[in-house]
Amino acid sequence: METRLSYAPEEIICPVDRSELSDLALKYAYVGARLFNASLTILHAMHFDYPRYLSRELTAKVLKELENAKAAARDELEDHVGRVLGPMDSKIPVRYQASDSEPVAAIMQALAENHADLVVMGTHGYSGFKQWMLGSVTESVLHRARVPVFTVRQKVNDFIDATQAEARPNIRHILCPCNMTVAAGQALQVAAALAGRLDARLTAMWSMESATAADENTFSAWVQKTIGASPNTDSLVQGGSAASQAIALAGSMACDLIVIGAHHKPFDQGTVVGRTTELVLRHASVPVLAVPFYSEQQ
Repeated sequence: METRLSYAPEEIICPVDRSELSDLALKYAYVGARLFNASLTILHAMHFDYPRYLSRELTAKVLKELENAKAAARDELEDHVGRVLGPMDSKIPVRYQASDSEPVAAIMQALAENHADLVVMGTHGYSGFKQWMLGSVTESVLHRARVPVFTVRQKVNDFIDATQAEARPNIRHILCPCNMTVAAGQALQVAAALAGRLDARLTAMWSMESATAADENTFSAWVQKTIGASPNTDSLVQGGSAASQAIALAGSMACDLIVIGAHHKPFDQGTVVGRTTELVLRHASVPVLAVPFYSEQQ
């Protein structure tokens, strides 16, 4: 596999709904924009249900009112972002968009129109039965997007106060669960590129039912072939379920981010991602960057 340690998003989309969770996502998106000198588009969706039948005069009136509402929403959005982030770096291009589409359609349209290569959004951490579900908007975007999706939730090891403008997230340790597939290799390359840019530690993990010393050597060789040797990279072979081990390690090692491959497989008129990826996204107590992989046939 070719070693390619370049990951530099140029256009970031961050949907916000003015909740504390989306404010946290906004902080991560802004840190990413500064880190990569990327443009940042902040999106707010406000869906309207139109009457089915309108006269020409009423149609013109509704459209005018809609444009006024979107302009007011953009102004309110800009004020809200200023309160959440405080003074922003003037070198970072920031755009504000208000859409009258439902959230998933608005996000996908913004990704296409802005040629974005990263979306940053909040996702709820549920308990009990709801823990088996991602937020419907996040899940839909994850299944449809062809760019990495950064899902944000609070880190239990380092709480970030989303209400404080000066609070900024910090990523010092990245965990990348791998199974030595092409999709995992692509995710590991992204994780290594991020770790290099952030001067963070990277732990690559392979989980299997019963690990041996030979397996550890095999995995270590695969990691070095994929991303090269680095003093800031560890390779680790664990026994048991990949998802449960990744979730547990993220907590015990005080990781700040999990980077995982999302292998999209055709299903009906959409795609599904692997079971391990879904479980990590649902249960991890830290943000997760899902790196999509589509087979050539898709």
